[in-house]
Amino acid sequence: MTIVVQLLIVGIMVGTLYGLIGSTLTLMFRSTGILSFAHAGFALTGAYLYSGFSCPSSTGTECGQPTFPHPWIAAGVCIAVTTVAGLVVERLVIRPLEGSDIIRKSIATAAVLGLASGIMLQIYGPQPRGVPQDQELFPSGSFTIEGVVVDNQRLGILIVSASVMLLIAAVLSRSWFGLGVRAAGQRPDVVQLFGVKPATTSRFNWALGGALAGLAGVLIAPVSVVNIGTFSFLLAKGVAAALLGGLVSLPLTFAGGLLLGAVEALTPYYFEQTGSATVGIAAVTLLSVGINRRKIAQLAAVGGRSTAAAPGPARLRAAIAIAGASSVTRRVPRIVWFVAGLAFLYYPLTSAYYGSIGLACVFWALLALSVLLPAGDGGQPTFVQIGFAGIGAYTAASLQQNDMPFGWAALIAIGAALVAGLVVGALTLRFRGAAFAILSLTFGAMISDYVLNLNFMRTSAGNPTFFGVDLLVSNYAFAVAFGLFAVATLLVFNFRRSALGVSFRTLRSGTNLLSTFGVNAARLELVVFTLSAGIAGAAGVTYGLLVSSFTTFQFIPLIGVIVLLAAFVGGLRSLLGPVIAGLIFGYGPVLAANLSSADANAFPQIASSALALILVVAAPQGLASIGEWARESLVLAGSTSPSATFRGRKVPTSARPSDPVSATLRRPTEDRATLAAGLERPPAVPSRPPQRRLVTSGTRTSLGDYSEQSITPTSSAQERK
Repeated sequence: MTIVVQLLIVGIMVGTLYGLIGSTLTLMFRSTGILSFAHAGFALTGAYLYSGFSCPSSTGTECGQPTFPHPWIAAGVCIAVTTVAGLVVERLVIRPLEGSDIIRKSIATAAVLGLASGIMLQIYGPQPRGVPQDQELFPSGSFTIEGVVVDNQRLGILIVSASVMLLIAAVLSRSWFGLGVRAAGQRPDVVQLFGVKPATTSRFNWALGGALAGLAGVLIAPVSVVNIGTFSFLLAKGVAAALLGGLVSLPLTFAGGLLLGAVEALTPYYFEQTGSATVGIAAVTLLSVGINRRKIAQLAAVGGRSTAAAPGPARLRAAIAIAGASSVTRRVPRIVWFVAGLAFLYYPLTSAYYGSIGLACVFWALLALSVLLPAGDGGQPTFVQIGFAGIGAYTAASLQQNDMPFGWAALIAIGAALVAGLVVGALTLRFRGAAFAILSLTFGAMISDYVLNLNFMRTSAGNPTFFGVDLLVSNYAFAVAFGLFAVATLLVFNFRRSALGVSFRTLRSGTNLLSTFGVNAARLELVVFTLSAGIAGAAGVTYGLLVSSFTTFQFIPLIGVIVLLAAFVGGLRSLLGPVIAGLIFGYGPVLAANLSSADANAFPQIASSALALILVVAAPQGLASIGEWARESLVLAGSTSPSATFRGRKVPTSARPSDPVSATLRRPTEDRATLAAGLERPPAVPSRPPQRRLVTSGTRTSLGDYSEQSITPTSSAQERK
């Protein structure tokens, strides 16, 4: 019994950190309607800075002179840095996206997390870091109460966290400004009548969230190993704590964090399997999302959709240059591009060095292709694809260790990923938007922490051969991997061109045309998600050919965030997007390694995250559709400027719409279905004097008075009838 009590106390003390992170996520969700990944980046920054200030030259065993003699001064500096970072992100990233959809906001905060982790990795290196005892926030040692040992550090974390949360809860519940902050995320128009500016509340929330996340990072650094993966799981547990608090109550969120800490500490005592605690947390998260489903949908819907603004001088200058280059490339015959592609494939097919680079490119391209279907076409921001890739890699390696040929092992591995996608999709696709993003992150953490740690899983593929060809030779392995990518691309291409595929893309805008074809939308979405999981499993098989062995750390939720960023940078609307993402994320690390001699080369992650931040604000369709973005910018410029000129240069006539129909026809094919769905909605009718109309209700028919404002809106099908 003493061991259980000991574990319970330790778990509750660690759970205070989950409560802190969950409280920051609650603040952000209430004010912006999004699941903020940025605050995991702030916590990571605070922890790395504190460990760096305390131990500048090593990992905690042999340290140089600390930057700040007193640990509390170092802690204050770290919290100040994360507070300023929160304000900067609010001003440069979040405010320009006010009113945008959930995909753009989620990708923006994910890009902040990727940028923060890349910068910390570049500065401090890949090795785990620690804090020496003389630089801990509280005195070292412990004491015993009734046979239970209480650690001073964890007790201090509990006291500080609880005090901070009580203070914040009092301010938010007992002051006029606090009441305005609590209501701003739900009714910003009403709150303005009481003198509370939405911009002020947004700055306050992001500054407070940055400070709390930095405090959590500072508190976790002395009691845990500081590395990139730690904060992926911390984010998943913080999300679960926020859901237990109903995404509204900070005290309940903090209490939910304590409960999760206790579950995490006690579960391994009864279930020895590694990662069993993550399964329990996933179950709690799924139950909490189901309970708070309507609340999540209401908060996520705050702000609506943004309207396209007229481009500024810098954007218009870039649009003119890109539109000109795009018009030139469109004149090149397709046969020329085909021959150029074959010539480009010559090097990885004939050289082992370029073959390994090509394998990395195919791996990232397959991952981006797997994201394109659920996120780009279905509008569901998914973070679980890297988990499916892990299932594919581990299953193929385990089967090959049992002397199964590579071909059969690859097929069974892809099948295992399909089954995992079917199970995860059946549990999560009943939710949309922020709720789905939360669950995909949670299930991604469960796969990497539990499923991939099962006893029969193996981390090395051995010596794979395919019809007698040695796949340890990189160019031969590239040929097989490229064949997988070609088959997956052909499947996606045919689906997207079909009538079902075109109608499926209308789900992105919240419209459902699938009933027109007599198709169950939920079933089709489950099939599409399962297909995307199989493509991710093929990416995992490719990864097994790329590296000799792998670990679960390579499939953590943070990598899932980077996968979504890669797909977004390439483009979520075009099949060219995965190719671009594969080239950037596959060849980028090699190129950066040739330009840098640092031990940790995080320049590709930094560059891609920064590029994602720029694109999500300025050109949200990605690099594959950059030409389309340029033409749309010129359309906006032509429609707002009578002369349609820019600094003496005439805007191309083809970019100026002569009428709304021609402007609509110039939009991409996937957008036309969405626009057509929108046109089917009955237009707004101005009020008219009361008229007489035949009103049918059930089996009774009567003649009654009505005004247009009192009529219940009917569906488009009813209007056509």
